[in-house]
Amino acid sequence: MSNEIIKKNQIMFSCHKFKPGNLYVSSIKNKVDDSICIYDNEIRKSSQNVHIIPKEEKVLKSLNTIIGNLKELTIHQLAEHLNCEKIDTEEDFIKKKQEKDNKCYIWGGNNGKISIPSECADTLKEYLEKVRLYMYIPLMINGNKYELNFMRFFIEDNRIHCILSCPQFDRCIGTYVNENGICYPHTPDSEKGQLKNIISVTETHFGMNNYCYNPNIENIKFQKNDKGNYIVEDGNEYLKSYAERLANEFIDFVKINEEYSGKYSEGAE
Repeated sequence: MSNEIIKKNQIMFSCHKFKPGNLYVSSIKNKVDDSICIYDNEIRKSSQNVHIIPKEEKVLKSLNTIIGNLKELTIHQLAEHLNCEKIDTEEDFIKKKQEKDNKCYIWGGNNGKISIPSECADTLKEYLEKVRLYMYIPLMINGNKYELNFMRFFIEDNRIHCILSCPQFDRCIGTYVNENGICYPHTPDSEKGQLKNIISVTETHFGMNNYCYNPNIENIKFQKNDKGNYIVEDGNEYLKSYAERLANEFIDFVKINEEYSGKYSEGAE
């Protein structure tokens, strides 16, 4: 995968029309002042993944920790409620795409790193190697991959914006959700009540199988301490409660997809 740094008013090559947008934490009310955009720009087979990263190391480190903790808590909830089989490696997880056994497989491995552009100076490379903001939880059922992301992308005014620590779900039939075109919603808001319509429009109008969806869950409650680090306002108990609610939202998302995916493109109501 070949990544490059994209400047604020530079068009992303494979996208042809989108430029980097703003970076936020938890909600669009909390904008990060300075950030770096890194875009997968491999011409022949691009993931078209976008990563927007805060330049302030305190912000990076504290969010890495919070997102990592939330990921582990959410994996525990999903594995318990869906009776998932945990897969140890990404390679073994990908192999489960061939299974059509109605079983749930989950990979909880170490992800969230980014591919660092080769042209980066050594100091920037060292900084980017610390990034774990883009952790996610992939789950596989009957060859369909569902991803629970701890960041939310949206498009506005032909710019791709990102809200860190704000969940987004996606369905990915393939390796990358954006590999056949950018799938991000045109809103940062909840898309509650719209999921079946999104599946229908994606399959019948756009002829695609991949899309992103904004779940109906509140923003994580953050505050900055006197050292400039982000902390969860109500501590670990709040994070545990949030993980349980997030897992339930994701389970509903998966169940609706398993029930309705493919029916619209086959002419079903």
